[in-house]
Amino acid sequence: PMPTILKGKTSDRDLIARWQAGEQSAGDELVSRHRAAVLRFVTNHFHLDPEAAEDAVQATFIRLCKDIHRFRGDAQFSTYLLSLAKHACLDLRRGRHATRLQRDVPLDEAIAETDPGGDPGSLASFSEDLKRCLEQLTPRSRKVFMARATRELAYDELARMFRMTSGAVGRVLSEARQALQRCLGQ
Repeated sequence: PMPTILKGKTSDRDLIARWQAGEQSAGDELVSRHRAAVLRFVTNHFHLDPEAAEDAVQATFIRLCKDIHRFRGDAQFSTYLLSLAKHACLDLRRGRHATRLQRDVPLDEAIAETDPGGDPGSLASFSEDLKRCLEQLTPRSRKVFMARATRELAYDELARMFRMTSGAVGRVLSEARQALQRCLGQ
């Protein structure tokens, strides 16, 4: 079937179907298309500071990557996405931490968790790209970023762990996110 084109753009529904079929570029387009709206939503409705808002946006899209195969189209995609964002914000407010708090998580294991059900076609290329981009970060940036991403530690906990100020943690995470966005955008 022909894709639905709205004002020169492929519809979200068509992009979702293509992403679910394993086409990573369709997922990249969805993320690019909706990132600003999710950031506005978490900032305006949950009154998060810029760093916490970025964390909530990141958590939203990580959850989307894990669960895209579950989206059936019963609701508008934007409604589904903002629901994920709401839950990410609530988790952030509750200070929910991962159960693996006390152990380091190898890079391959952390990335493998973004591949739902081990489906080899769904997100394999994204996982490889993410691994390549993470390896390009400085060792310190990678460690801080992975501790935040895999353990969901608060900034003050990261500051104690890495013997730096909370502000320095924020800068390191911001620079790491920007570097990853640039790398994944290539």
